[in-house]
Amino acid sequence: IRRSNQHGWHSQKPLFEYDDADLRALAERIYTSASELLRKAGMVPEGNRVGMSECWVNVNDAGSWNAPHVHLPNDWAGVYYLHVDEALSHRAEGDIDGDILF
Repeated sequence: IRRSNQHGWHSQKPLFEYDDADLRALAERIYTSASELLRKAGMVPEGNRVGMSECWVNVNDAGSWNAPHVHLPNDWAGVYYLHVDEALSHRAEGDIDGDILF
């Protein structure tokens, strides 16, 4: 589908809604890691549950990118990189593929 992705692939539905054991395991790993990080940062009061409202997949080959966008009304957003091709990652302007620009 088309969201903020430019030339890349975006999953049709949230990662945790696919009926695939590997994708469900990946979604659980992302949820667990994010929950632990938020708790360690003191962002989640003891005893409260962390909710994950969205989790999708983008596949961006060389030349693909995501346009600036927001994730409202969510408090947090993150990126979990599975692979960045090191051979293609450095460009003359100083940007590195996979960088998040704010």
